[in-house]
Amino acid sequence: MMKKMTLALTLAVVSIASSAYAVEPAMVDNTSWDVGALNDGTMVGDKPHAIPWVFHKDGTVSAKGAWTGVWASWPGSNEMKVTIIFPNGASDTFEVKFLTSKWFVATQGNALYRVGKKK
Repeated sequence: MMKKMTLALTLAVVSIASSAYAVEPAMVDNTSWDVGALNDGTMVGDKPHAIPWVFHKDGTVSAKGAWTGVWASWPGSNEMKVTIIFPNGASDTFEVKFLTSKWFVATQGNALYRVGKKK
């Protein structure tokens, strides 16, 4: 529990401090990311969810077999809005903020939601 809280607080501080970092094309050019939920501790001990997220330069993102989606960012911004659609038709929307070229955090409703590490 303490490790999870420390990770979440560290990511929040880094997220605030990294507002000048922009989304680089190489970060979304068919790149795979290990992603875990911040609310279930799956990233503690480097244990992400089984299916990586893949960002494509055409503005799409996917987790093979689990969902597909689209993303949009703005020039000079380190953030993007992501909307995903599950096979059952349900959808989800959240924001992704790249902290560095190897890490991102996702927020939903102004709350920490996911953390990603580039593979």
